[in-house]
Parts: sequence; C-alpha cells; structure tokens
Amino acid sequence: MNGLMKTMRKVIEMVNSIIDEKSGLEIHYGTIYGNDVSNFALDDIITHGKDLDYEEGLNQLKEDFESHIRIFCEDNYITFENIDIDSLFEPFEEDYNNSYESMDATYLYEEDGYEIEYHTYDNSLIILKSPYVCYAAPCSPCFPNGGYIRDKGNVLSYCLGVDWYDEDYPCQNEPIELEKVV
Repeated sequence: MNGLMKTMRKVIEMVNSIIDEKSGLEIHYGTIYGNDVSNFALDDIITHGKDLDYEEGLNQLKEDFESHIRIFCEDNYITFENIDIDSLFEPFEEDYNNSYESMDATYLYEEDGYEIEYHTYDNSLIILKSPYVCYAAPCSPCFPNGGYIRDKGNVLSYCLGVDWYDEDYPCQNEPIELEKVV
C-alpha cells in the first residue's frame, strides 16, 4: 500500500508539468496574468493564435449537420457516400463565421518554440512549451503544481522571453534559455 501511495503522490505532483523531450527535465507549466505582459504580446496571441472555442463550435455544428444529413439519407434511401457534405455545409459555415463573437475565448498560440494558451475569461496565459524557463513561485491551489512566472521561487517552469514585456510591463523574473539549463 505504501508503494501505491508514493506512486499516486508522484502522479499528483506531475500535474501541470511534463518531462521536456529535449532536456529530460521535469518542467512545470508556467502562468501569468495578461496585464503583466506587453499589450503587443496579447495582440500577437489573438492575431496569430487559434480561437479554440471558435473551432470547437464550428466542428460541433458540422458534426450535427452531418448527422442530420445521414439520417435524412437513411430515411429516404439515399446513399450518403454520394453527398458532398463540405459543399452543403459552406453556407452554414459562412453564417456561423458572420455571427460568431469571441467572448471568453481560449486562444492557442504556437510560434517561435512557444505553445501558449490565453484565456480571456480570466486574462491568464498558460505557457505549455517555451524556449525559456525560470524558477517561479508555486501557484497552488488555483493552478496545482504550476509556476507563477512573475514571482521568483523554486518551481522550474516554462516562461516567456524578455521580448514579451516592455518598459510599461517589465520582466520580473529573469528567463533562462532552456538549452543553458541542461
């Protein structure tokens, strides 16, 4: 039983962390509030990121549409394989695009070695991958085992490079290139 408890404790400790494939180190996800970084950084995430809520909504709409078309075909003895769902769905997708509003969205930004989620509903960034790490303050219970990268601490966490900040929002915790930690 004691071995099982140790294993479970280790699994719980690894919540919000990964073993980095390049370095082999356990690195925790980092988090910071959107108002602690440059406004240009947030604009870049929104402009170049994917709106995951938009994509989820569009995919669900298309799945529902396809399901109804399948049922229609079955009820009317029409071979579904002969139906071009994409072309039938185009007007619905266009209407969805015209009426979609990005409220409380989650954006996924994947560029320059970063993988970041930006949650507009609580104005937080979660750094899932980065070419930089820092020793951050633990931020449990709101983000178990994650590192709050604005404050210094002992949790090795992915963080943002200094170019994500500016003179109005300076970097509070010096980033370290991941390659230099190994």
